[in-house]
Formats: sequence, structure tokens, C-alpha cells
Amino acid sequence: MKDDKHIDMLLKQALSDKKEPDALLNQTIISKVKESNGMSKKRKIPMVAAAALTILVLSGTAYAASRFLATEKVAEKFENYKLADAFKSKDAVSINQTVQAGKYDITLLGIVSGSGISDFISMGDGEVLLDRTYAVVAIANTDGTPMPSTSDDNYGKESFFVSPLIKGLNPWQYNVVTMNGGYQDIVEDGIMYRLMECNNVEIFADRGLYLCVSDTMFYNVEAYNYDEVTGEITPNPQYEGINVLFDLPIDVSKADHEKAESYINEKEMMNEEQSLEEGNEKSNKADKTEKNEEENVEDKLADAILLEDSVKELIADEDGAATYKYEAKDGSGVDLYVKLNDVFAGIDEGFSPQTIEIGDKESKSYLVAYRKDADGKMYGMMYQFK
Repeated sequence: MKDDKHIDMLLKQALSDKKEPDALLNQTIISKVKESNGMSKKRKIPMVAAAALTILVLSGTAYAASRFLATEKVAEKFENYKLADAFKSKDAVSINQTVQAGKYDITLLGIVSGSGISDFISMGDGEVLLDRTYAVVAIANTDGTPMPSTSDDNYGKESFFVSPLIKGLNPWQYNVVTMNGGYQDIVEDGIMYRLMECNNVEIFADRGLYLCVSDTMFYNVEAYNYDEVTGEITPNPQYEGINVLFDLPIDVSKADHEKAESYINEKEMMNEEQSLEEGNEKSNKADKTEKNEEENVEDKLADAILLEDSVKELIADEDGAATYKYEAKDGSGVDLYVKLNDVFAGIDEGFSPQTIEIGDKESKSYLVAYRKDADGKMYGMMYQFK
């Protein structure tokens, strides 16, 4: 078991994002990873857009305690015994609130934050991250049928995005992906338990904190509404899917205004640097001819096969952006919020030079491309490499 634990730690170090996602691509890819770490029921993923849902709150400690594993037991399932102790400590917050959404019972069991409270090392931006927040969410089928185990081929076919959100801060920019987050899944007795972690959010306790659960692979701007005046985040009643939002009852005395401001300033500085890099990249691309740009994309597609059912027209919303969503048969997929003016800048007809490759450098699996027809219609599509 010690060897398994050591391997888990090494995997977590190797797979953790070293760089914050591109500001444009924050709404992009989380490709579904199939891995085996010697325990068939566990799955670890590091984290590198018409009809209202009827939501029924079924809160109550007795209900949750009788049905679900305790937070410390979930941590123990991952052999994270220091975290198990943290979940049993006075610093942990037991919530045990269940919301019925779609065909699922989604339960926020509890949350705990602190420095050095995990047996495993988290990395981000090339540094060891010690001050972290951990939350446990249970997801079960309302009708009692078991959720697919992590070793099942059906695991991951239905995505879940679990993330803390901060009142007053744009959730597109502040979520589990951008806060050096990750998660682990385990299925016990037909119930999926997700252990989520990210940078410590207690420093923002005086602002107000939420935890969202949606049926997406990343934070989807269509699932939630953000009021830039009040800072309030609320589920979008027009969203056709799951967009649960829990209030996190974190003691406001745990807030640290100085640390929070420093964190925000640092992130804004990083965003400015990324914007400058993106601007330089766009300038370099503008120096190329449209013909060469299209030929470069076609060169990339020479060894790929177009997935016919992936071709979808991109319809601009009021912000000039469109959503492109597709899931391949093997569970890999994308859910993209595409800024059309950026993607098709200078393109009257043909492929955009902007593409998205899924997979590692040695074995790319898929490529997402964008194309504009002579009539001005724009399309997103996915190619699979042979």
C-alpha cells in the first residue's frame, strides 16, 4: 500500500499544471483521462460554455449520515490519512446538504482548509502548494441505480464540474481550474464521491463563497449568471442542464483581507502578462498570409479523419461568442466558449489558424478546427488522428 501511495503522489506531481490556463482557453478543454493506479475504484484527475431545472433541497445531517460515507472516510479511501484527521478536526465544516437536480442527488458533505493537511504534495506554477481547500461531494442516481465505477467504460461519459466560486470575483477567472485545483473520484456502493482541492479559499470568507456542481468539464458561463454590480453568482434558470450552487458557510473570521488582495493582484498581473503574450502571438500570426495559415492547418489535418457528427455551426451570441460542444465515442471531448472575432480574425473563407490539440506531445488524439464558408457561416469540427 505504501508503494501505491508513493505512486499516487508522484502522479499528482507529474500531472499538476505548472502554468495557469490561457485566459481565452479557460473555457476550453478538459479531456477525459483514463488511467489505472492499481486500485480499480479510484480515479485521480489534475486540473491543467430553455428549460429551468426543478431543484429540491433535501438537506439534513441524519439523511446524509445514513446514506453517505463521512468526509474522513472518503479521505481514507484515498489513503490520505492526514486529510482524514483534518476532516475530523474543529476546523472542518460539516454541511451535508443534498440537492436533487436532473436525475441526480448531489450532496455537499463537507469542506476543510489549512496548510500541510494532506499526505500528498500539490504543485502549481512550479511551486509546492501547501495552503489548500478540500471539499467532498457525493453524486448518486436518484432512482438508486449505481453510478459507473471508475474502471467502467461508462465512467466519465457524463461530466461533472465541482468548484468553489467567490462572490465579487468573475467565476470565469476564479475557479478550481485557475486556482491550481484538481480532484479524485471513487465509487463506493454505487455512489460517486469527488474529493476536490484547490488553493485555500477561506481568505475570501468575508466576501461570500459558493460551491458549484454542473454537468460540464469546466466553468460554463451559460450555466451561471454573474452580476458584475453586486458580485452575486446565481444558477441560470434558462440553462438546460445541471447547475447546482451551494452556499459555503465558512466563518468570516477566517478571512484574510491582506492575503486575498495579494492573491487577486498576483492573478491580475499574470492575466496581463498572458494578454500581452497573446497580443504578441496575434501580431506574429498577422504577419503570415491567409494562404499559408490555411495550409498550416491543412498540414496538421493531413493524418487526421474528420468526425462527421462533430461538425456544428457556430452561432454568435450577444457577446459575439459561440459554444462548441462535442464528445467522442471514447469519452474525450470539448466544451468551448469561442470568441468568433478572435478565432476568425482576418479570415474571409477557410480554416482559422487557431486549432486545439487534445493529447500529449507524443500522441495527439484529436484536433478541433474552425472553418468559415464563403457565405459567412462558421463551423467547429473535430478530427481524430489515425
